[in-house]
Amino acid sequence: MGKGDPKGATRWRGWLLLAALTACASLRAGALEVARLPTPAEPEQVLSGQLDGQFQVRPVAVVQEVSHQPRWWRVRTSARVDTQSEPLLLLDGPYMTRVEAWTPGAATPTRHAIYGDDMDLRYSSRALAIPLPQGLPAGASVYLRVSAPGAVPMAVSVQGRDEVHRADLIYVAWRTMILSAMVVLALLALAFWAGVGERSFAFLALTLTCAALYIAAMGGEMRGIPWLDALFGQDPRATRVVGCLGVMASNVFMRMFLDLRRQAPRIDRILHWLTLAMGATALLNLAMDRGEFAMLGNLLLVLSALAVFAAGAATSLKGHRAARFLLLSWLPLIVMCILKALQLMGFIAGASWLTHALAASFALAGLLLTIGLSDKLLQLRRDRDHASRQASTDPLTGVLSRGAIERRLKEEIAIVQATGRPLCVAFVDIDHFKGINDTHGHHVGDACLSYIGQRVRNRLRTQDLLGRYGGDEFLVLMPDTALADGAARSEQMLAAVNCRPLSIDGLLVAGSLSIGLAQLRAGETAQQLLARADAALYASKAAGRDRVSSELSPQANAQARA
Repeated sequence: MGKGDPKGATRWRGWLLLAALTACASLRAGALEVARLPTPAEPEQVLSGQLDGQFQVRPVAVVQEVSHQPRWWRVRTSARVDTQSEPLLLLDGPYMTRVEAWTPGAATPTRHAIYGDDMDLRYSSRALAIPLPQGLPAGASVYLRVSAPGAVPMAVSVQGRDEVHRADLIYVAWRTMILSAMVVLALLALAFWAGVGERSFAFLALTLTCAALYIAAMGGEMRGIPWLDALFGQDPRATRVVGCLGVMASNVFMRMFLDLRRQAPRIDRILHWLTLAMGATALLNLAMDRGEFAMLGNLLLVLSALAVFAAGAATSLKGHRAARFLLLSWLPLIVMCILKALQLMGFIAGASWLTHALAASFALAGLLLTIGLSDKLLQLRRDRDHASRQASTDPLTGVLSRGAIERRLKEEIAIVQATGRPLCVAFVDIDHFKGINDTHGHHVGDACLSYIGQRVRNRLRTQDLLGRYGGDEFLVLMPDTALADGAARSEQMLAAVNCRPLSIDGLLVAGSLSIGLAQLRAGETAQQLLARADAALYASKAAGRDRVSSELSPQANAQARA
């Protein structure tokens, strides 16, 4: 890098600044010593210092109380913290933990919580903020009496008030974005369920709703909302039950989304039993507030996450398109759920970022899975449309089937009755078709049907409809067409076929048509209209074939049939 390279110099200054900030953060974290008193004690014993030798120093600056009874913690600093920045002692991610804090120089303790009467709305719910109005002399201690219904790890740090407020703004913006996205995705899934009746969308909506409630309860966003504060802020069982329901809904959704009953029946059975076990855990949590049940729920969460990953991998290897969406969307969530469960079970200390990463992974998974479900619905619709086209199309000639052309005739008659516009129909029959089959074989006869169908269709307008009525007989619908115009178009169909022989497998096969034409009369039914067109067709055959005949009187119809 030369002297005249300002961009390079800027990069070096950026790296040096990053290194300096990292070093400062490490020094700040390393300046705090966190220790726990394993046995209950009276405040006078602790604050006098006579039990300081019994405190057990923790390897990291994290408070994680596993006992349901209040326990004493000590936070000691090896470096002076002055009062200039208005410092606060922060306990990150407290959930329902309640803390009484004795700071140096304070005559009485302060009480802190993110729920209930002790919450401090001057700060966000990301941490308990304990003011240090007199700072902290080097070697001074802050004593905390911690009451925790759940073993939630709280990273301990000291920050200035301005730094805390900046971090609070970022936290609130981040949490608002994540929770709003989850609510929107849940509503979108419900709308899809109501619109298309796909049950998997209902379970996805329930999964996202439970996840949003769980994350908001753990993060403290329920505070200040009276009935939610009382439900989720006073008793951890409500949050645990919501978490269990979310895992159950997720397992059912995965089984349906991946069609595991057919694609991976063994994993499907595993997820089925894990879902039942999680349901039993939810009932146990409702009945009793026991830490063992919370641990059981976390263990089942880890097992469910591993089973879902195995299901996604197994079905993806089979070419299942939906499984690829699942692996893409669910893998970060699976990793975060496993890490968070291990953290709550005490295997991972610290890592306060896990709460935010878990929320973000839920939103990302919901977004990608909604896209995946939409893709699956589009594929199902394409398959349905393809099947519908096959059902309404004659496979040999490519024109409408008999059922489809009859349905369209009824629709056109309804339009005529409403608007008074004319409608003509024509029965088209291939002359001497049995002789073609007998002389040249059925494969030539089939080709003859296909070619004649194409020639007839080429003489029709866009709005005209052509269908194979049966055997060698076609039915043509000509909307907005009076009898005279229908006869002219029928002559064009006739000329298109008899103008030149059909070339089939080196054979030249002469072809001609007999056509019977009729126009719909007021108050006439489809059967009556077709009967008159059929009578006109018989008249064409009786007159020598290769011609067009229009509708006849009843007496002429009887003579034609005779």
